[in-house]
Amino acid sequence: MEKPMPKLLFLKRYNVDRLSPKKKQAKRKCGSVNSQSLPRAICPIFQQYKSFFLQVVTAGALAGLSDVLTQLVIQKKAWDCMKTGRFLLVVLLIMAPLQYIWMNLLNSIKGSTWGAGFKRMLVDQIVGAPVFIALFFVVMGIFEGHTFSRAILKARTIFYTVLMNSYRIWPFVQLVNMSIVPMQFRFIFGQVISFFWSMYISYMMSKAG
Repeated sequence: MEKPMPKLLFLKRYNVDRLSPKKKQAKRKCGSVNSQSLPRAICPIFQQYKSFFLQVVTAGALAGLSDVLTQLVIQKKAWDCMKTGRFLLVVLLIMAPLQYIWMNLLNSIKGSTWGAGFKRMLVDQIVGAPVFIALFFVVMGIFEGHTFSRAILKARTIFYTVLMNSYRIWPFVQLVNMSIVPMQFRFIFGQVISFFWSMYISYMMSKAG
Protein backbone atom coordinates (compact mmCIF):
# COMPACT_ATOMS: atom_id res chain seq x y z
CA MET A 1 0.00 0.00 0.00
CA GLU A 2 1.39 3.40 -0.98
CA LYS A 3 2.32 5.59 1.95
CA PRO A 4 0.53 8.95 2.18
CA MET A 5 2.64 11.94 1.16
CA PRO A 6 3.83 14.07 4.10
CA LYS A 7 1.69 17.17 4.48
CA LEU A 8 4.48 19.72 4.02
CA LEU A 9 5.81 17.99 0.91
CA PHE A 10 2.29 17.80 -0.51
CA LEU A 11 1.75 21.54 0.02
CA LYS A 12 5.10 22.33 -1.59
CA ARG A 13 4.26 20.27 -4.67
CA TYR A 14 0.78 21.78 -4.78
CA ASN A 15 2.15 25.34 -4.76
CA VAL A 16 4.70 24.54 -7.49
CA ASP A 17 2.01 22.94 -9.69
CA ARG A 18 -0.07 26.12 -9.45
CA LEU A 19 2.73 28.24 -10.94
CA SER A 20 2.48 29.43 -14.53
CA PRO A 21 4.91 27.84 -17.06
CA LYS A 22 7.07 30.99 -17.08
CA LYS A 23 7.30 31.06 -13.28
CA LYS A 24 8.08 27.34 -13.22
CA GLN A 25 10.93 27.92 -15.68
CA ALA A 26 12.27 30.83 -13.61
CA LYS A 27 12.03 28.73 -10.46
CA ARG A 28 13.95 25.90 -12.08
CA LYS A 29 16.66 28.38 -13.18
CA CYS A 30 16.90 29.79 -9.67
CA GLY A 31 16.97 26.29 -8.24
CA SER A 32 19.93 25.38 -10.40
CA VAL A 33 21.74 28.49 -9.17
CA ASN A 34 20.90 27.71 -5.56
CA SER A 35 22.22 24.19 -6.00
CA GLN A 36 25.61 25.78 -6.64
CA SER A 37 25.47 27.49 -3.22
CA LEU A 38 25.12 31.02 -4.61
CA PRO A 39 23.03 33.58 -2.71
CA ARG A 40 19.35 33.26 -3.51
CA ALA A 41 19.07 36.95 -4.32
CA ILE A 42 21.41 36.69 -7.33
CA CYS A 43 19.04 34.72 -9.55
CA PRO A 44 16.02 37.11 -9.60
CA ILE A 45 18.29 40.15 -9.85
CA PHE A 46 20.16 38.66 -12.81
CA GLN A 47 16.92 37.64 -14.51
CA GLN A 48 15.50 41.14 -14.10
CA TYR A 49 18.58 43.00 -15.31
CA LYS A 50 20.03 40.39 -17.67
CA SER A 51 19.49 42.58 -20.74
CA PHE A 52 21.16 45.54 -19.03
CA PHE A 53 24.19 43.53 -17.92
CA LEU A 54 24.70 41.82 -21.28
CA GLN A 55 24.41 45.01 -23.31
CA VAL A 56 26.67 47.03 -21.02
CA VAL A 57 29.34 44.31 -20.98
CA THR A 58 29.12 44.06 -24.78
CA ALA A 59 29.58 47.83 -25.07
CA GLY A 60 32.65 47.71 -22.84
CA ALA A 61 34.19 44.82 -24.79
CA LEU A 62 33.60 46.56 -28.13
CA ALA A 63 35.16 49.76 -26.78
CA GLY A 64 38.25 47.92 -25.59
CA LEU A 65 38.63 46.11 -28.91
CA SER A 66 38.24 49.36 -30.85
CA ASP A 67 41.05 50.95 -28.83
CA VAL A 68 43.35 47.97 -29.49
CA LEU A 69 42.71 48.19 -33.24
CA THR A 70 43.25 51.94 -33.21
CA GLN A 71 46.66 51.57 -31.63
CA LEU A 72 47.85 48.61 -33.71
CA VAL A 73 46.27 49.32 -37.11
CA ILE A 74 45.72 53.08 -37.38
CA GLN A 75 48.50 54.47 -35.19
CA LYS A 76 50.80 51.50 -35.88
CA LYS A 77 52.44 51.57 -32.47
CA ALA A 78 53.05 49.14 -29.63
CA TRP A 79 49.93 48.23 -27.71
CA ASP A 80 49.41 50.30 -24.57
CA CYS A 81 47.32 47.91 -22.48
CA MET A 82 46.83 50.52 -19.73
CA LYS A 83 45.19 52.92 -22.19
CA THR A 84 42.91 50.14 -23.41
CA GLY A 85 42.05 49.25 -19.82
CA ARG A 86 41.10 52.84 -19.03
CA PHE A 87 39.04 53.09 -22.21
CA LEU A 88 37.21 49.85 -21.44
CA LEU A 89 36.51 50.72 -17.80
CA VAL A 90 35.15 54.19 -18.55
CA VAL A 91 32.71 52.75 -21.09
CA LEU A 92 31.81 49.70 -19.00
CA LEU A 93 31.32 51.42 -15.65
CA ILE A 94 30.10 54.89 -16.62
CA MET A 95 29.25 55.61 -20.23
CA ALA A 96 27.37 52.44 -21.24
CA PRO A 97 25.10 52.35 -18.16
CA LEU A 98 24.24 56.04 -18.56
CA GLN A 99 23.61 55.64 -22.29
CA TYR A 100 21.39 52.61 -21.61
CA ILE A 101 19.26 54.70 -19.25
CA TRP A 102 19.28 57.59 -21.72
CA MET A 103 18.10 55.32 -24.52
CA ASN A 104 15.20 54.13 -22.40
CA LEU A 105 14.23 57.74 -21.70
CA LEU A 106 14.28 58.52 -25.43
CA ASN A 107 12.12 55.47 -26.11
CA SER A 108 9.40 57.01 -23.94
CA ILE A 109 8.87 59.74 -26.57
CA LYS A 110 5.76 58.70 -28.49
CA GLY A 111 4.47 59.45 -31.96
CA SER A 112 4.33 57.97 -35.43
CA THR A 113 7.17 55.69 -36.54
CA TRP A 114 9.32 58.34 -38.19
CA GLY A 115 7.84 61.26 -36.25
CA ALA A 116 8.79 59.78 -32.89
CA GLY A 117 12.16 58.71 -34.29
CA PHE A 118 12.87 62.26 -35.48
CA LYS A 119 11.96 63.74 -32.09
CA ARG A 120 14.12 61.18 -30.26
CA MET A 121 17.03 61.87 -32.60
CA LEU A 122 16.66 65.62 -32.14
CA VAL A 123 16.69 65.40 -28.34
CA ASP A 124 19.60 62.98 -28.46
CA GLN A 125 21.73 65.21 -30.68
CA ILE A 126 20.91 68.49 -28.96
CA VAL A 127 21.19 67.24 -25.38
CA GLY A 128 22.77 63.79 -25.32
CA ALA A 129 25.62 64.17 -27.81
CA PRO A 130 27.42 67.17 -26.27
CA VAL A 131 26.87 65.93 -22.70
CA PHE A 132 28.16 62.40 -23.32
CA ILE A 133 31.13 63.53 -25.41
CA ALA A 134 32.21 66.08 -22.79
CA LEU A 135 31.66 63.60 -19.94
CA PHE A 136 33.71 60.90 -21.65
CA PHE A 137 36.70 63.18 -22.29
CA VAL A 138 36.69 64.58 -18.75
CA VAL A 139 36.37 61.15 -17.10
CA MET A 140 39.10 59.73 -19.33
CA GLY A 141 41.35 62.61 -18.33
CA ILE A 142 40.76 61.86 -14.65
CA PHE A 143 41.46 58.15 -15.24
CA GLU A 144 44.74 59.17 -16.86
CA GLY A 145 45.74 60.85 -13.60
CA HIS A 146 44.96 64.48 -14.44
CA THR A 147 43.26 66.84 -12.02
CA PHE A 148 39.66 67.77 -12.74
CA SER A 149 40.61 71.21 -14.07
CA ARG A 150 43.39 69.74 -16.25
CA ALA A 151 40.99 67.11 -17.58
CA ILE A 152 38.53 69.84 -18.57
CA LEU A 153 41.25 71.83 -20.33
CA LYS A 154 42.34 68.73 -22.25
CA ALA A 155 38.74 67.94 -23.21
CA ARG A 156 38.23 71.47 -24.53
CA THR A 157 41.04 71.06 -27.07
CA ILE A 158 39.16 68.32 -28.95
CA PHE A 159 35.53 68.68 -27.86
CA TYR A 160 34.33 70.99 -30.63
CA THR A 161 36.03 69.03 -33.43
CA VAL A 162 34.64 65.71 -32.20
CA LEU A 163 31.14 67.15 -31.68
CA MET A 164 31.02 68.61 -35.20
CA ASN A 165 32.20 65.33 -36.70
CA SER A 166 29.59 63.45 -34.68
CA TYR A 167 26.90 65.58 -36.32
CA ARG A 168 28.04 64.25 -39.68
CA ILE A 169 27.26 60.66 -38.69
CA TRP A 170 25.01 60.21 -35.69
CA PRO A 171 21.85 62.14 -36.68
CA PHE A 172 21.24 59.74 -39.57
CA VAL A 173 22.26 56.68 -37.53
CA GLN A 174 20.01 57.62 -34.63
CA LEU A 175 17.08 58.53 -36.87
CA VAL A 176 17.13 55.03 -38.36
CA ASN A 177 17.85 53.43 -35.00
CA MET A 178 15.03 55.17 -33.15
CA SER A 179 12.49 54.82 -35.93
CA ILE A 180 12.65 51.30 -37.35
CA VAL A 181 15.03 49.26 -35.15
CA PRO A 182 13.05 47.23 -32.54
CA MET A 183 13.25 48.84 -29.11
CA GLN A 184 15.11 45.97 -27.45
CA PHE A 185 17.90 46.18 -30.06
CA ARG A 186 18.37 49.96 -30.21
CA PHE A 187 21.09 50.20 -27.59
CA ILE A 188 23.16 47.38 -29.04
CA PHE A 189 22.66 48.70 -32.59
CA GLY A 190 24.09 52.02 -31.45
CA GLN A 191 27.00 50.25 -29.77
CA VAL A 192 27.89 48.35 -32.95
CA ILE A 193 28.12 51.66 -34.82
CA SER A 194 29.99 53.07 -31.82
CA PHE A 195 32.69 50.45 -32.37
CA PHE A 196 33.98 52.45 -35.34
CA TRP A 197 33.21 55.77 -33.68
CA SER A 198 35.24 54.68 -30.64
CA MET A 199 38.24 54.11 -32.88
CA TYR A 200 38.00 57.76 -33.91
CA ILE A 201 37.57 58.84 -30.26
CA SER A 202 40.60 56.78 -29.22
CA TYR A 203 42.67 58.40 -31.96
CA MET A 204 41.58 61.90 -30.94
CA MET A 205 42.37 61.17 -27.28
CA SER A 206 45.90 60.13 -28.26
CA LYS A 207 46.26 63.21 -30.43
CA ALA A 208 45.25 65.45 -27.52
CA GLY A 209 48.18 64.05 -25.50
